[in-house]
Amino acid sequence: MHRATIPAVILWVEPVGNADFTVKLRAEIVGGLDNNSNLYCQSFRWWLGNGIEMSYDGLCAHAWNADVINDREYEQVVTYDAPGTYEASFEFGPISGTTTVTIP
Repeated sequence: MHRATIPAVILWVEPVGNADFTVKLRAEIVGGLDNNSNLYCQSFRWWLGNGIEMSYDGLCAHAWNADVINDREYEQVVTYDAPGTYEASFEFGPISGTTTVTIP
């Protein structure tokens, strides 16, 4: 798919079954070309809003070329310790997004 706009991150939260305090955080990279060299093989990082940070190095199968299609969806399952409101963030190379997680 051709995306001609500037890349951005959209985050959302989904419940995970009947698990208490557990959610799935989902991040989607929207905009930009699917083969954008600036989005290839980027490290990414989750801040979960509870003091925990998770970092992942970019795993490059090979050098970038014009035929590469970048991954655009990332997810992380999180179990929080208690009910509350948390600010979760996702950083993907030069772009990032933040969402509020509410655990009833």
